[in-house]
Amino acid sequence: MSIPTCPTDCTSYLADYAFSTCSPEWYRGQIDRIYLYGIGDPVVADPAIDPAGFVAEMADRVSNTSANANAIRILTVIGEKPEPETNTIQLSNNRTIVTSKKHTVSFKIDELTQENRDAMRQWECGNSFLIMYENDGLLFGGDPIGAGIEASLVGNLIIPVDRTAVDYIQGTLTWESKFSPNSIENPLD
Repeated sequence: MSIPTCPTDCTSYLADYAFSTCSPEWYRGQIDRIYLYGIGDPVVADPAIDPAGFVAEMADRVSNTSANANAIRILTVIGEKPEPETNTIQLSNNRTIVTSKKHTVSFKIDELTQENRDAMRQWECGNSFLIMYENDGLLFGGDPIGAGIEASLVGNLIIPVDRTAVDYIQGTLTWESKFSPNSIENPLD
């Protein structure tokens, strides 16, 4: 779905809904993968229109070691996207408006190779990236999906006090948008 068009007057838009008593559609929790790529290098093929072209472009660009400027990195993570922070402003005549939402994806990387630790230290520069992320057969991204979501990335190395626990990188992606990210059935699966 493209970005919704909101009413500019007092009308309300009733979207279509679909519920199944016998076979509800549901998805398990946890973000599995995050795709990181440069702000100036969105994925050109739209997976909703050209899934084969999208898969081919991703196959050509995805590499965790490529020196190509348009390379896409895949992070294998344990992640979540909680409810975004909102700012509601009270106006006169008992009216309210909700400004853009602050979305957050927090994740852990539990494989602490030297490359992963070095990459986390590079995040400390305060860079922004385009991102897509996967959750149980869905791919989330921009409008269209491959355009990505422009997000800032922060990461920290965590060393727990518990000797039976593992060290990990804690990462946080944040962005502001009025709408939740677009999603489709993942053509990469």
